[in-house]
Amino acid sequence: MTCLVIGLRVLFKMNLDREIKILIKNYRKHSPETIFYKKLKRSIEKKIISYFQNYKKQKNLKLGKIATIKFPFFKMGNINSSHLFGIDELIIFCFYYLNKKNYLNSLDLGANIGLHSLIMTKNKMNVTCYEPDNFHIKQMVKNFKINNCFKKVKIKKKAVSNHRGKVKFLRILGNTTGNHIEGSKRKVYGKIEKEIVNCDNFKSIIKGNDFIKMDVEGVEAKLICSTNSKHWINTDAILEIGSFVNAKKIFSHCNKIRLNIFSQKKNWKQVNKLKDLPKTYKEGSVFLTSKNNMNWISN
Repeated sequence: MTCLVIGLRVLFKMNLDREIKILIKNYRKHSPETIFYKKLKRSIEKKIISYFQNYKKQKNLKLGKIATIKFPFFKMGNINSSHLFGIDELIIFCFYYLNKKNYLNSLDLGANIGLHSLIMTKNKMNVTCYEPDNFHIKQMVKNFKINNCFKKVKIKKKAVSNHRGKVKFLRILGNTTGNHIEGSKRKVYGKIEKEIVNCDNFKSIIKGNDFIKMDVEGVEAKLICSTNSKHWINTDAILEIGSFVNAKKIFSHCNKIRLNIFSQKKNWKQVNKLKDLPKTYKEGSVFLTSKNNMNWISN
């Protein structure tokens, strides 16, 4: 009986069904400033730690109704794959699930080792992911294969900017999740490697895609400010904003082209003031759309 109880406890810790249900139901409490957010964040972190500690014994991680996946431990400098399952990521996964009927084709810009692409694919989206780092791509391919979705995702070994051609790419050895195009961040910490990589023009890849997940480490303002209202007629995006300078540029340009912004910082209410935008990833994501609402209604 003791062994059975221990086994059930481990199984429970690998299941985030409760947390996913709570996140979907309470989308008006998603701001990082709420007590709700802080409590749920601790619960999620404990279960994710347990999952990776017990990965070899029980590989499946159940993300409620969203998906059941396998995602092995992988080091990216001082960061590892367990850090990719924060509460903000789970919030975005909930949005993918709720809108899987609304989005057919999607872009994953800054795909890293493929977690977002994997979740979108599990929710019936056709995904094209952009990732310029070979180190990440090799693990991404492994992750897709063990989840039986390798043939369902298109992988582009490229960066994305406001032009097409070549760019200088910086690998941050202590934290490769912070890799970026040279010049897109004011400060760079630790040892780096430089590489010339191919780059696509953001405007040229938007067409035909209903949804864009953007995690481009400081280039987000440059991408958005290169667009006009026509680019967003049939396309929505969710992204992080890395600085006050970028927040200011994005706010100004979206007002100019009448692109609506909904902010996690404001519990997904529409943004009317610059101060409503996050200035760092710690304040959550934003959603861009030409529509007048952000769909958080459960299917």
